[in-house]
Amino acid sequence: MTGLGYGKSLTRFTDGTLTDRVSEAPKTRLRRTAGTCAAKVGTAPCAIYKRMKLGSSLAVAARRRRAFSLIDALWGMAAAGVMFGALYAGIAFGFNTIKFARENTRATQIMLEKMEIIRLYTWDQLTDTTPPTFVPTNAFIVPYYAVGGTNSQLVYTGRVVIADAPLTTSYAANMKQVTVSLNWSTGKTPRSRSMTTYVTKNGMQSYVW
Repeated sequence: MTGLGYGKSLTRFTDGTLTDRVSEAPKTRLRRTAGTCAAKVGTAPCAIYKRMKLGSSLAVAARRRRAFSLIDALWGMAAAGVMFGALYAGIAFGFNTIKFARENTRATQIMLEKMEIIRLYTWDQLTDTTPPTFVPTNAFIVPYYAVGGTNSQLVYTGRVVIADAPLTTSYAANMKQVTVSLNWSTGKTPRSRSMTTYVTKNGMQSYVW
């Protein structure tokens, strides 16, 4: 041991390094002596340090090769469930949108058909209220498929209403308001559509006949 004037006892190792025996731990001494391992491989501190370093590297590699834990697997399953749920909801919404559009189109066809029939009636036939009238004012039922349909669940229930025109002009008595309304259900959701037109005494039907 050699005193260097710092008031502490130092130890000189065989590789020429000085280490404080009192304040430094054996691990610190090994770390300081590691710098000379390249020059003196055969020394005991170097061998111990290399074994420690090799063991630490193997432990890190083992941790990296470790499989996923149960929590990681649960998070992955939850994320996959959310993604598949969103995908299913998007597909279901698309099919429902197409279904609603088809039902609206069919309802429009039915109302236009009734309107075309009204257009061919004369004024006397349209305003005749003696049963049986030319224009059926009772409720009618039309299936979703017009020809060869097998769908008995979806049907349209409609009615044709002929009323006085809501006008205050002098020719209001020569006009009628015709309304065709339809009602049906999409699943448990009730839906309805209506179409309104005006018919006059000297309108197009006078030129047809």
